[in-house]
Amino acid sequence: MDLIYLCFPNNPTGAVATRSQLKAWVDYARSHNALILFDAAYEAFIQDPDLPHSIFEIEGARDCAIEFRSFSKNAGFTGTRCAFTVVPKGLKGTAANGELVELWGLWNRRQSTKFNGVSYIIQRGAEAVYSAAGQAEVKSLVSFYMENAAIIRQELTALGLRFTAANMPLTSGLRPLTAWIPGDSSITFSTRRMWWERREVALVLQAKAISVFPLLTAARTSMKPWQESNPCERA
Repeated sequence: MDLIYLCFPNNPTGAVATRSQLKAWVDYARSHNALILFDAAYEAFIQDPDLPHSIFEIEGARDCAIEFRSFSKNAGFTGTRCAFTVVPKGLKGTAANGELVELWGLWNRRQSTKFNGVSYIIQRGAEAVYSAAGQAEVKSLVSFYMENAAIIRQELTALGLRFTAANMPLTSGLRPLTAWIPGDSSITFSTRRMWWERREVALVLQAKAISVFPLLTAARTSMKPWQESNPCERA
């Protein structure tokens, strides 16, 4: 295996790897000469202080990992296309001929040649995210989404749903809640589409909506046929 892609917190499940789990991946990558691509776009939504926010919190990760970060999730930069990639200097990859190549130089060359950069005004906005005022805004935004997620979790728990990722509810862009309806049929929601499938499917509701109540109404309405046909299962 040459490349390992890890996305934590995961979209759409909301799962987050523990330190020991990430250490196992790092140890594997180092022993098998593999490269980890670590997607940490949703790290701002991690609520448990014991969970790592970066692959580089793990010893040895600088020898085998590249990390991706985004401003879209934590600071509402969706559409501005602003993010950054962390490529440690000294990190090497193996070319087709078996030769070891330093990846930072290749990445810098690629960016310098094929990318004109993010506009200056967007860069200044990204810079402001790390100011005291910017961090306060990010914290407030995350808290708002988590409050919506708590409302969704509370109401859907009352409908008999079981949640698997309550630590950080994620959505298309920000943390959704994932739940399963027992039985042979289940349903997936979003603000744009709704469909039925034969087997179990995750139920995802937008926790970033300004008002979650229309979503809850849709959930209750769509679950009514299931509740009527599966009274024992719900009980």
